[in-house]
Amino acid sequence: MTFSTASTWKKWGLLLVIVLALLLVPVPAAAFTSTTINATDVSQYSISASPGHYVYEIIVDSLPVGTNQTHVLNFNDATYLLNIGTIHSWGINNDFWVTMTYPNGTVEMVHAGQTSIFGTYKTKIQPVYLQLQGFTMLQIDLAIGTNPTTVTFSDLEGFSQDIKTSIPFTSVSGEFSGQTSTVYAYECTIEDFKQITAGNLWPNLNVLGQFLQWSWEVILGFINMIPVIGPMLVTVLSFIQILGATIIFWISYVVVNSPRVIAGGEIIIAMFAFLLAGKRPTPEKFVKNFVNYNVRSVTGFIWIVGTIYEWLRSFVETVAHILGGIKPI
Repeated sequence: MTFSTASTWKKWGLLLVIVLALLLVPVPAAAFTSTTINATDVSQYSISASPGHYVYEIIVDSLPVGTNQTHVLNFNDATYLLNIGTIHSWGINNDFWVTMTYPNGTVEMVHAGQTSIFGTYKTKIQPVYLQLQGFTMLQIDLAIGTNPTTVTFSDLEGFSQDIKTSIPFTSVSGEFSGQTSTVYAYECTIEDFKQITAGNLWPNLNVLGQFLQWSWEVILGFINMIPVIGPMLVTVLSFIQILGATIIFWISYVVVNSPRVIAGGEIIIAMFAFLLAGKRPTPEKFVKNFVNYNVRSVTGFIWIVGTIYEWLRSFVETVAHILGGIKPI
């Protein structure tokens, strides 16, 4: 009798896990939806937006500094020509010349330099949202605003452009002067693009990006003036900045996808609670495990958040002290 009851409970337990999986996985919201169109390992690409959609952002994966790019960005009959020239010199100097020719013939050219030992760069054209493919490690971030033409570096600085001036594209194409890379084009519906440019869709990191861009440039500029060791310290701090930006990226990613993250966590907890309830699991053992694992997960999450908070607080205080020391100069 006991064996029969345990066998029945196993069947019902598996059914319970499946039901939890179905209930906890949320139905996609009818808000912002983005589709990624890939062109993998290409030296040139041509991508058209789906009917009723616009391409709102483009990411070109790692390319050696010294590789030039040309992009033709179309909005119906209007053509935007984007040229990117790059030079790597003296082992750590990286120069970027970005030229945008607008449909009315206006030409804007921006030059920007970045001191880095990394000889590759990732290009983000009109960065609007944090994208998973935008994660950068051990290379230079080149973020290009399109209207007006701007050039910034790092994950967060790319969001300093005013997203309200973003340009919708119906088709995009380009080439990389003989090198190959992977291109990610992000498209959304026309209505969602209107919401993006109105600033109604989270996350809008415009203000945070502007503040961090100004602070970080002031700090790096000051340290870079120190003879000999200055550029080396700038390289180390740039690496620390990448780690910080990575942490912020994943926090933002978890927040945006919190329903699915929680759902996935609960499904995993339910599975382990059932599997670790013994050879002959009972409802009492399953519930006890499920509650205990949830408590441990919440406790661990609180510890992680607390640790990250303390790290960020120390970082902000350090930045504030440096800025306070620089200000009187």
